Amino acid sequence: MTTLYLIRHGQTDNNLVGCYNGCKSNQPLNALGMRQAAALTAPFAKIRPDVIYASTLCRAVMTAEGVRGTREMPIHTVYELREMDMGDLDGVTFAETRANWPEIWHNWHEEPEKLQMPNGESFTDARLRAAAAISRIVRENRGKCIAVVAHGSLLSLAVSHFFGLPLAGRYEVPYLPNASYHSLAVEDDGHFSAIAFRCCDHLVGELLSSPLKEGNAAALSGRFFYPDFAKEPTP
Repeated sequence: MTTLYLIRHGQTDNNLVGCYNGCKSNQPLNALGMRQAAALTAPFAKIRPDVIYASTLCRAVMTAEGVRGTREMPIHTVYELREMDMGDLDGVTFAETRANWPEIWHNWHEEPEKLQMPNGESFTDARLRAAAAISRIVRENRGKCIAVVAHGSLLSLAVSHFFGLPLAGRYEVPYLPNASYHSLAVEDDGHFSAIAFRCCDHLVGELLSSPLKEGNAAALSGRFFYPDFAKEPTP
């Protein structure tokens, strides 16, 4: 059995003001984000992951350092775990997008299969990129406890893909606040199940910096199959 922890990075200033925080924005964690990352040390000292992976963006690497804590182990950075490319809207506020790019705002929320960020990625492209990267990490670390630190939109897209949900159904998976995480148990044959969604008990008081968005975790209980998680056959 392989155990997979999917962790969202701590808060940055773009998160604080409500901006698209894509792969072109490489902001560090802000003061609250640093405290959120530090709050991950205690639960992951008990979980004791065998390996830690992170997006190459500094907000993810800084959060991974909190996951690592005082343990001496490397943080492996993976380019494909970077946040979705928001293109021309990277760093643009949601309010500005709604006013000046109404089609983008509509597609993001209502017709996600049509979304194409100007000079950036589509939901479909980002989703497949993220799912492929996480699947490869699982296959390369069979039987281990894996921590992957990445980004809110990217993890939402990837996890909903694993569960076979369409883009419009991605909100069935509870959205991760900054520095919270999901955990999955993955079998060698590609079957998997959720251990827990949106773990945030370590985020006390102001550390839980955004309201909890609705999901439908009950619909995602049970055993699912994702073929790219399956152990590659021996030649």
